[in-house]
Amino acid sequence: MAVKKKVIKEEEIKSEKNSKFSFKIPNIKKLIFKPNQFINSIEKESEYQPILTSYLFLYVIYFILSVILGLTVTAFDLKSTLLGFTSVVIFSIIAPFFIAGIIHIFVLILKGKQGFFNTFKPVVYGLMIMLMYSFLVLILTTLVHFAMPYDLTVLQNMQNSTDSEAQLVAYQEFISQPGAIAVIAISGIFVLISIIHMFIFSIKGLIKFQKLSKVKASMAIIIGYIVLFLLLVILSLFSILSTGSI
Repeated sequence: MAVKKKVIKEEEIKSEKNSKFSFKIPNIKKLIFKPNQFINSIEKESEYQPILTSYLFLYVIYFILSVILGLTVTAFDLKSTLLGFTSVVIFSIIAPFFIAGIIHIFVLILKGKQGFFNTFKPVVYGLMIMLMYSFLVLILTTLVHFAMPYDLTVLQNMQNSTDSEAQLVAYQEFISQPGAIAVIAISGIFVLISIIHMFIFSIKGLIKFQKLSKVKASMAIIIGYIVLFLLLVILSLFSILSTGSI
């Protein structure tokens, strides 16, 4: 009887430990430079919360840094900052499930049978890779602004204008600035690199955790993100049409 009580108590303690909130920043160096080792290191992860919390934490840090560095370019706007912070938190919680959900549809179509979590895990860590590139772009573009200052009011005027010809003139004026050209080039190059890097990591993750072939894993990731892109385009067009901007 005493032994039975001891076993029950140990199980309760173990259950209590497992239910506790856990938080751990992933090994960023390994995530970026040693994807195979990183994927092996997360093989036993089985809970959504630590992964989601890590993504949320990194996104919030990125947002705070962007606000601080943004003060070198524009004035501080408390209302916009609070709205932006709220959006970041909501996006960080909802987007990982939505993105992984779309990709998991194609995992299922391609006969992946290891459950949603084993799609969620590599996809969200892949999103963290893109976030790391966003940190790099933010820092580099801020340095460019210091080295080659450019006027952002041109873009603000373009956004406020409803005249398409005036918008085109404003855009041409903006890209005529060397600093603006450098920022556009840096952003474009690193966005492309980050997408490729994220795709490669996510594909490796699906091969490992969903037991898919390289071709099937590649198809699930590429087609999934194409569908996501098309959905965003449709939503953007619907939003523009509904506000009567066209």
